[in-house]
Amino acid sequence: MKIELLTLDKTEDRFQDYLLGTFSKELRAIPVQSLNVHQPANLVTFKILQKKDIVPPFLGMHWIQILKIRNLIMVAFPFFLTIINLLSVGQQIEWISGTLASLGAFSLLIAVNLHNDYLDHLSGLDRLHPDSRSRVIQKGWVTASQMKNWSYFYGLLGGLLGVPSLIKFPQVGFVILAVLLIGLVGLTSYKMGLRYRRWSELSVFFLLGPVLSSGLHFSFGGASLTPEFWKAIIFGTYSGLLSLFYLNIKNYEQIMVNDQARFVNTVSYLGFEKSKWFLAIFWIILVLGLMTFYLMGTELWSFLSALIISMFFSFKFLKKLFSLPSPIGSQISECCFTAKLGSLTLMVIWSIDMLLKLFQFGIVS
Repeated sequence: MKIELLTLDKTEDRFQDYLLGTFSKELRAIPVQSLNVHQPANLVTFKILQKKDIVPPFLGMHWIQILKIRNLIMVAFPFFLTIINLLSVGQQIEWISGTLASLGAFSLLIAVNLHNDYLDHLSGLDRLHPDSRSRVIQKGWVTASQMKNWSYFYGLLGGLLGVPSLIKFPQVGFVILAVLLIGLVGLTSYKMGLRYRRWSELSVFFLLGPVLSSGLHFSFGGASLTPEFWKAIIFGTYSGLLSLFYLNIKNYEQIMVNDQARFVNTVSYLGFEKSKWFLAIFWIILVLGLMTFYLMGTELWSFLSALIISMFFSFKFLKKLFSLPSPIGSQISECCFTAKLGSLTLMVIWSIDMLLKLFQFGIVS
């Protein structure tokens, strides 16, 4: 296999074509080295390969990475809680409109993930992080141009899937308007992705939190300004905080490179040491919130089980966090992995508890 290397300056006309992958249909340009990322004097060295020589994983497994299926739990969690919340009061579920709206939410999240990967590639983030989990563009599986087009496709699909709910429940229109406004403010940029603008981190909280939960509540037949609606808002607030914590943990794991490349987010703004306290307090709030939910009418054994699991992850995460000597090395990755696993576990144990309540009261069998 013949390998050709080509170094291009950002000011050259063909630089953008190689970065987007539109320079050829038979060749792929794989960035192997980047200098002065996020600066005017940006130099990128590309490895030019034949498209036929790039073999993706067997049985299309690379699509799991491209679409970031693991992140869909951020929608699955409020979806699950919304259904349980309505079933617990004997609410008649509108399965068709609710399911279509949920699929629309999944599609919109995929669109955001794809567009952020596209922006991260253009800004140089994924070229700076050799240990990034995605890097599907850098591996040559897809081009940046294809990633951008697919993000538009899934965004349009998500909007269309929400139309039945809008027709049946006009109040969904307020949710759609909120999504559009937040999306325009927080998700659009030609410079960099969602994780590198402090103010847009609030977009993650609202879009994966109260806005998503209220939209799902309406789509499944729930009425506005009822106790179940306010419970959906509360559940959504907690879900949004979990998503925001997950985002900040990812930023902390990559704090050194982000700072060197002048990518600004809350964690890089606070710095390595102050962010330890920020993340620790954030985690404690999540645990206390979960314990509060459990205290609001649950059996003692269930509360104690959740408390033990939460304390286990709290001790493990906080101990690793405050013992980190520097942002370099495998220790920070291990610490952040513990936090991600812990936040995922909080979602799962709460969902299981609510599901058990439905069986307990005979709502499902």
